[in-house]
Amino acid sequence: MREQNKCLRLQVETLRQKLTDAEGDIKVLRTNNNRIPIEQQETQLAPAMHQREEMIEQLEKLNLRVS
Repeated sequence: MREQNKCLRLQVETLRQKLTDAEGDIKVLRTNNNRIPIEQQETQLAPAMHQREEMIEQLEKLNLRVS
């Protein structure tokens, strides 16, 4: 039983660290996404920016499932 508890605690700690890392990644992605000038977003980068935003949202949804 003790060994199982240790294993579960380690898994929880690992998952919390992964969640923290993912939240940090989301913050950086959002910050970088907001720095791009609007003119560029409206021209050639619009489709790529849309895909990027979708990926950020997917990452956030996955993080909600984990927590």
